Amino acid sequence: SFYVCMNKKRNDLKKRVDLAMNRILYEDSNYADNLLDKYTTKSATPITISSEEKTYLKENFPDGIINVAVPLYDPPYHTFENGADRGIIPEYYNVLANKINADSYNYRFNFLSYKNVDDMYDAVISGEADLLGYTGMESSDASSLGFILTAAFEDQTLVIVMKPAAEARIASMVLESEIPTTSKDSDEEETALTAQETDIMQIRHYLRSNGLQLNIEPCDSIEDCYSKMDETKFDGLATNLTKATWLVNQHRSGSMQIRTFESNGWGLCGAVTNDKALLATVISKAAINSTEELTSIESLNIEADNDIITVAQRLPMNMLIFLFVLILMVVASVIILVAYISHIRMRRIKDIQLIDSQK
Repeated sequence: SFYVCMNKKRNDLKKRVDLAMNRILYEDSNYADNLLDKYTTKSATPITISSEEKTYLKENFPDGIINVAVPLYDPPYHTFENGADRGIIPEYYNVLANKINADSYNYRFNFLSYKNVDDMYDAVISGEADLLGYTGMESSDASSLGFILTAAFEDQTLVIVMKPAAEARIASMVLESEIPTTSKDSDEEETALTAQETDIMQIRHYLRSNGLQLNIEPCDSIEDCYSKMDETKFDGLATNLTKATWLVNQHRSGSMQIRTFESNGWGLCGAVTNDKALLATVISKAAINSTEELTSIESLNIEADNDIITVAQRLPMNMLIFLFVLILMVVASVIILVAYISHIRMRRIKDIQLIDSQK
């Protein structure tokens, strides 16, 4: 994805760019899709499945269904809405299925949703699910839990989304040279971050490897992290670039600051138990051949929603205040008008009664 960067003080320029983009989408709602089709090419190269892998798939998935464990609510990767699985992961696994089925196979991925990470792990280990849909854990952590990772779907970039008031303090801690370390014994205010439970293991590992001993508390979803950051003591939230971009697109970008870390080998992968190593191999072959498709899928899924709540959240605060005052003025005007009409009507009734009494 590509973004326009401008001076944070040039709100006037940002509004003009936003207005232009909104006009483009208003005049052509399929503009984004058409642009992607114009400048990207989707690889149709089938993967090569060995005879051993073919036998394994046929014997272990005779009905063609491969169950995938995913979080119940983790936008933009997966949500369950109106009886359907939506987001980056369902669309991406559909691409993987097409690559696997290129040689006239008929396998499909069925998604099983779980409320937390532990339930997902238990489902895969117990055999209720065949595959952990996506994870950012390292191979050493995966091995200790009894998992084998697939090839990385993509590399992840660590991002800290922070309150503007905390920007200077956090930025001073993540300089590439002489990175200071905060601790509970320090006289300075402790910097606290929140991060999703699904990501917290690898985020803590990365920060510690860079000398950052930050207090990180878990949350359920990226929206939950944002709410905690916005309403409580947390200075910011740590996540990957995809989720951070989605979050910024859903809210007023001026209400948060973003700091991006260099690539750290944090990959987004699937995971299986040791006895399903051949399944991991097949998924890996399809994933290696599906990079362009994933990029296109992510671009579409991180766009801002078009519902009323999201539109309201993205409006500048001064615009919201103006609209609120305007609505109050309209309501007040209507009340005054109704009262005036009622008053005139009552006067007429009294005049008619007076005239009748004088006859």
